[in-house]
Amino acid sequence: MHLSLRFTNLLQQSCRRLVAISLAGTGEPADAERIAIELSRVVRILLSESASPAGLCRHLGLDPGTYGPDIGELLVQIAAVAGRLPNAQWDFQATIGAPLDARRQQPWEACDPWAPVKFVVTPSWRSAHCVHIRQTVFTD
Repeated sequence: MHLSLRFTNLLQQSCRRLVAISLAGTGEPADAERIAIELSRVVRILLSESASPAGLCRHLGLDPGTYGPDIGELLVQIAAVAGRLPNAQWDFQATIGAPLDARRQQPWEACDPWAPVKFVVTPSWRSAHCVHIRQTVFTD
């Protein structure tokens, strides 16, 4: 599987599963925007230098004994893929309220691609002025 696709799958599927488990534990309804906001937070933590299974469990309100090993494995997988991405630069920056830029952004799930950008869900991966993975953005 191509590295960019593997990385996208890790962020948008594996991380989303953890977010869904976390939000289910709150007893509150989780609409698409709430899921996207929490996924954005989790992805930022996972891509930081200080990511740890225990820290992510605390952030998500999950039991480290139950979910720590899965999160640890996810961190290993992300590090393995990210380590193979040459000169990777993760770009979470977007102009809020601006139209989506299809060259470097894609809409989150059922978001309107013609609506203005509200926030970045997952970052783009860039190297040497080339966008390998577009940002996923939530739109109004």
